[in-house]
Order: sequence, then structure tokens, then C-alpha cells
Amino acid sequence: MSYTLISLVGTGMYKDGYRKTNYVFPDGQQHETSIFVEALRKAQYRDFSKIILVGTETSGWDMLLVEDNTIESFWYEIWKAREENKALTEQHFSDLEKILSEKYGVPVIIKKHTDIIDNDSSVAIYDTYNSIVENIEDENILFD
Repeated sequence: MSYTLISLVGTGMYKDGYRKTNYVFPDGQQHETSIFVEALRKAQYRDFSKIILVGTETSGWDMLLVEDNTIESFWYEIWKAREENKALTEQHFSDLEKILSEKYGVPVIIKKHTDIIDNDSSVAIYDTYNSIVENIEDENILFD
């Protein structure tokens, strides 16, 4: 049975990288990582047919690439943007989707919105979350 994973990428608890957490799965496996998607993948917790990542334009997207040294220059670009609190470009997000799809072996879709949350942005943010539905084909969803 395959699942669509919907996982949130944030900026919280960030100091020299996200804080590591020891994830414990029902079968007793334990995986310490700062990225929940990585723990799920290592534990082979579910068979995912798609991963949808949701966050702001300034979320810690670089943390999804920390363990991959083959794309160091791309990682640095998005790390620097986050450090300077700058939004990534559409090309960055397109490249990131391709890199993560290859890394995880399933399609990865990134849904992002502004990091300014107020009355003026609320409709656009709602639309971002609402647009997730059109990308779900499986009946089974694992929401992080």
C-alpha cells in the first residue's frame, strides 16, 4: 500500500542546523536525524509514491541536502539565501524538486508560501495549502 507523504519544512529550532531527534518506530527501529523525511526513509516506514514538502520561501530547505555532498555548490546557494533571510528563486525550487525526487526515488513536490503571515497574505497561504489536494492520488496520506 503506497502513501503520499505531506511534510512541513520550517525554520524553528534552528541553530547550526535543525536539532537532531531520535525517531522511534513501531517496529523498534530508531533513527537519529534532524529531518523527519530522512527517518521515515531509513526506517522504510511506509511505501511512498509521492512526497509533498510544504514551507515558506525562507524555510530551511538547505537542511534537506545536508547529507548529500555531491551538490555542495547548490546547497551553499540555498543555505546562503536562508542565512540572509532571502526567498529562493523559482529555479532554486525547481532544481530542489528534481534533486530530492532523485534522492528519494519518488516525485517530490514543493509547495511554498511567503513567510509574512498577515491579513494581506492569508488568502494566498490558504491557496497554497488547498493546492496540495490536486497532487494527492493515493487514498493513504501520512501527514507530518
